Amino acid sequence: MDTLIDICGVAVGLEMLGVESVSAGPIPLAHGWVQCAHGTMPVPPPAVAKLVEGLPTVAVDISGETVTPTGAAIIKGLAQSIGPMPAMRVERVGYGAGSKDFDPYPNLLRLFIGEVDALGSLPRVTEVCTQVDDCTPEVLAYAAQRLMDAGALDVYLSPVTMKKGRPGTSVTVIAPPSRAHELALILMAETSTIGVRVHECSRFCLSREASTVSTPFGPLRVKLILLPDGSHRVTPEYEDCAQIAAERGVPLREVYEAALAAARDA
Repeated sequence: MDTLIDICGVAVGLEMLGVESVSAGPIPLAHGWVQCAHGTMPVPPPAVAKLVEGLPTVAVDISGETVTPTGAAIIKGLAQSIGPMPAMRVERVGYGAGSKDFDPYPNLLRLFIGEVDALGSLPRVTEVCTQVDDCTPEVLAYAAQRLMDAGALDVYLSPVTMKKGRPGTSVTVIAPPSRAHELALILMAETSTIGVRVHECSRFCLSREASTVSTPFGPLRVKLILLPDGSHRVTPEYEDCAQIAAERGVPLREVYEAALAAARDA
């Protein structure tokens, strides 16, 4: 019952507050032992240890449970980024206090609500990179699709010259930090690489939102991208346009132009 209340309460709270995206600081992991339904377990307990795989953590000198399985699951499921606080205009701050005493640390959860800078909506990403010279194009294309389906933000392939003058391919995966570990395993399973490089980096990301416009071909989805000067750039959704072009037997360019014209007139 406690877990259901926590999860539903977080979902309802975020909805009522109008939160569009969630970022979190590194997960604080303590030490010691905790009593649970399965007996005495080390901190972090096995469920928490499994849930935080691939997530940034920080050690705290506390004997006791600082992260529960429910808390770890909520963060892993909701946080688009875990790390430094994103650039934002803070509008409200809230605190939640626990009953345990973790002296000298306050047992508090702190929530900042605000509007992120237009160029800082996703401040941290992880790059997973490798090079291969013995993979066929079919294998690489399949691996790229698997990575995208597993949550990669982007996957791109670049031609490179490797040792002994061999032509090869550099594979770069842009991932949310929480998905980097899983995506690295997929990359190593689906290609011939025996190792990957992983590093954190910052990026600027314009805010965007989805919309639908009415065209002579029917409703089409578009992305509205907010530019730094406050204006918008419109990008039609390729899948919608390609489907309409195939069904109507018209050039894809015409469907794109119809979507752009409808967005300008909206």
